[in-house]
Amino acid sequence: MPPFARPVAAVSLLLVPAAVSAATQDTQAWFSQSLTAPIGNSNTLVVELAERARSAASDGDLYQYRIGADHTLAKGVSAGVSVVYIHSNTKTETRLMQQLDLTRGAWSSRTRLEQRMTDDSAITGWRLRQRVEWRLLLDHAKHWTLRANAEGFFTLNRMTPSDLLGLSALRTQIGVQRRVDDHLRLQLSWLRHQNFRPARADSIANAPWLTLNYSM
Repeated sequence: MPPFARPVAAVSLLLVPAAVSAATQDTQAWFSQSLTAPIGNSNTLVVELAERARSAASDGDLYQYRIGADHTLAKGVSAGVSVVYIHSNTKTETRLMQQLDLTRGAWSSRTRLEQRMTDDSAITGWRLRQRVEWRLLLDHAKHWTLRANAEGFFTLNRMTPSDLLGLSALRTQIGVQRRVDDHLRLQLSWLRHQNFRPARADSIANAPWLTLNYSM
């Protein structure tokens, strides 16, 4: 068995969509651009823009703006904080986020805690997001990398009476990243995002996702 066969099998299981008897489907297109810049020896500034082309049934197009900072605690361990502003045709949202990133070999994890404040609720929503990712270099020059991840969204309190507590969404993604040079990376992925809704059919979004990252 090739050495990478077992990780591939494990990630494949993570990427299997959750079975549903009925669901609303939406095909979208996601784009994001980010800039990272060092601040001192162990800190990094992160600025990110994101756009999602969505149908009217999914509240129309969405735009997201994030600024934050990451701090390296040790080799393969970093922590960060961010502020995010999101708006669509029907809603605006401000988020505060704290996260912990761990990396070991081909595997990495991100644990993110969010406080969500929207214009249609007086309650601040608390949500935990847990992502696990696996990476495989595809060439000796390290220009091409296969990346696959799965992320669970866990709602910790209700902002509205209909909110589902616990695991409320699952996002899976697989794609190829291209390192253009020491600063620029491009990635094209296929994403599937499923929101679990107990009182009605789940909503599922499928989207190609193009990301651009420039590191100073």
